[in-house]
Amino acid sequence: MPAGPGYLISLLLAIFPLICQGQHTLPQLWYRADQTGLDSTAWQCFGKDCVVAGTGSTSFLPDMGWINFNPAFSIPDSFPGFSNTLVAAPKAATIYMVYQPAGSSQENFLWNLHLSAEKSLQLSSRRLTQFRSEIEYADTGMSGALISASYLSWKPVDEDSTGVHLHFGGTDTMGMEGLVAEFMYFPEKLKTADDQIYQSYLAVKYGVTLHESSYLTGSGDTVWSYDEAGAFTFDVIAIGKDTSMLLDQKQSRSFDDILTLSSGALMPSNALNATILAQGDYVFISNDGKALSPRQAPYLADTNVNAILKRSWMVRPAGYTSRNIPTSLVVDVSGLSIEEAEHCFLLLDTTGLGAFALPGMVYVYPDSVMNDSLAFFSGILWDADLSGTDVFTLAVKEKDNTKQQLVPEPEDGLAQQSQSQQTESLTLSSKENVYNLYPNPTSGTYNLKVSLATQSDIQVEVFDNGGRLYDRYSNSGSSEYLFERAMKVPGLYQIRITTLQQSESLHLIVR
Repeated sequence: MPAGPGYLISLLLAIFPLICQGQHTLPQLWYRADQTGLDSTAWQCFGKDCVVAGTGSTSFLPDMGWINFNPAFSIPDSFPGFSNTLVAAPKAATIYMVYQPAGSSQENFLWNLHLSAEKSLQLSSRRLTQFRSEIEYADTGMSGALISASYLSWKPVDEDSTGVHLHFGGTDTMGMEGLVAEFMYFPEKLKTADDQIYQSYLAVKYGVTLHESSYLTGSGDTVWSYDEAGAFTFDVIAIGKDTSMLLDQKQSRSFDDILTLSSGALMPSNALNATILAQGDYVFISNDGKALSPRQAPYLADTNVNAILKRSWMVRPAGYTSRNIPTSLVVDVSGLSIEEAEHCFLLLDTTGLGAFALPGMVYVYPDSVMNDSLAFFSGILWDADLSGTDVFTLAVKEKDNTKQQLVPEPEDGLAQQSQSQQTESLTLSSKENVYNLYPNPTSGTYNLKVSLATQSDIQVEVFDNGGRLYDRYSNSGSSEYLFERAMKVPGLYQIRITTLQQSESLHLIVR
């Protein structure tokens, strides 16, 4: 007889203490969007003393979004949030929450710990309320994922008859608009080592760079040292596996850099990446924070390139077999002042010194280039000489800015949309294909109409302003297509349309 979902959840909770073999303190409540269960009105708990987080009798879980290739709840500002009742009044708490705001201007409700009828602790993205006092702080304004880490202690309070309530991810009075991926609650103030362990786990999983901090495993071992990184402390991303933290991150993308790292081929999600990482293996990449602009380097051996970027990257493997992991890099060159993306190579210094003027540098050429904006490099094995690190930069063909930029003119007779729709239309006279994207700007829904000169399959990819894949859809068997889609997160997006004949991009503004 097949096991039901209730049995599987019970089994998972039963083996949770066996999986977490590290010395760190376990969370009492642990909610993960990649471990939600099957209940449409509750976020399943994954901690040692589990209490599911309900959404109310008339509410359902929000739709799913993505943070660094991992599932996250896409929460609208009208969502009432998650809540549950705790069994006892704590005297201290450590709370972690991973979220990505929909925009930098809105204040977001993170969590509330209601201790008694008169006393509660509440945190938003801009203020902390403690009983009768309030602490305000400046909103970060960051568009990427954030780790909210709170450590609080207080004098004991009497528990009232309704119990102690935990609420997070939105309320009726203050919304949480954006993505929520993970939430942890400890009824105590964690030790420094435990705090560093959990923040390291969350940072690797969701592509967040820790501030002036080394990265630790669940057993407390250092896998990336801030002090040893020198100048390479910016935009840290990593792949790695740590069973004690239930971490199996096979691909990662920086929110503020141009790199995406993956074990094996890059897939649409971490779960779809079928490669197997060995326990304790990590590969970290960070950069030196310099500009993404070319500087002349006429000494380069390959005559197809004449410059290298001012920015360089350090790769540091950790673990017994991490140097045997075939990795892939996807580099977004769309914002660089360079000629064709085909003339974009990795210039690798295996000594880790970053002296790219020396002879003997290794050129790694792209396997493929997509739409002259994404360069794909695969099968890279790092630190073959066991020096501890590799350093690389990009060798490029610097753009000649004196060339006149030619913009195709629309054909006569192209139907113009009304100004109220603010439609962006583009006609490519060489192929006689017409792309209409409207309304633009939009408050959420948009239409993409494509008229092709000949019948062709079509694929559409939507990238956010940081180059991250937001949506993908396709169709086939026609020369006329009309797609109606919805966007939930405001921002600037690139709509990339690929057919058998050509590829073209349009930009969409979501307000």
